[in-house]
Amino acid sequence: MSADKKPILLETYLTQRSALKRFLTARLGDDAEAEDLLQELYFRLDRAAIQGVIENPGAYLYKMAFNLARDHRRERQRSQARDGQWVESRHLSAGLEPLANEPTADAAYAAKQ
Repeated sequence: MSADKKPILLETYLTQRSALKRFLTARLGDDAEAEDLLQELYFRLDRAAIQGVIENPGAYLYKMAFNLARDHRRERQRSQARDGQWVESRHLSAGLEPLANEPTADAAYAAKQ
């Protein structure tokens, strides 16, 4: 990234930070996740190696924020699906009869006591 682009993007980030946070909070539904993604956006801007001209730094930042939010939602969905599959694999059944009925860690500990 050329030396003149980074200060413009970082300055735009700082002036529009609260609006970017509202934008991310609206998309994610969670203030803490929005704050985390704002920090990620800042780090990416700081490390970016952007080629070409950025005519509208504000639009560029919103596009980056949108992409981060989309990626975050996708990862969260994949994680939930993966966790759901794991839970289902632990409780297999044939009809109404459970095939794998292992006690939880708490139940196993309580049984040892």
